Amino acid sequence: IATISGRMIVCIDPERISLVGGSLGAVMALRVMGNDERVLTAVAISPYVEAQGVRTDDSVRAMGERPLFLVAGQEDPDPAESVRTLMALAGGDVQVRLYPNQAHGTGLLVVEKDLMPAIVAWLDAHN
Repeated sequence: IATISGRMIVCIDPERISLVGGSLGAVMALRVMGNDERVLTAVAISPYVEAQGVRTDDSVRAMGERPLFLVAGQEDPDPAESVRTLMALAGGDVQVRLYPNQAHGTGLLVVEKDLMPAIVAWLDAHN
């Protein structure tokens, strides 16, 4: 399946689905993964246990043994605490990165130069 949107071409292999999201996108990535067994892994950057009435703790429990990558800035209080909570609930291989800053969401990709290569390596290894 291939979709052309603006200048971006997205190819989807239904046998190798991974999700990456930041902030509310991280919440949605966790919710979708928890509800769809076809999603092999997710990368959640600055996730929340609860945001705007949407919870992720039950989703992480529902993932079973599937791998998960959780990221937040230590000085971004709600996401940092959410990463710690979600890590404890995960049943599979979990990578956690808590950076010593207050960057949020995709802003972490700008200030932490090692993060994008780490995400790509994670996806290569788990998908």
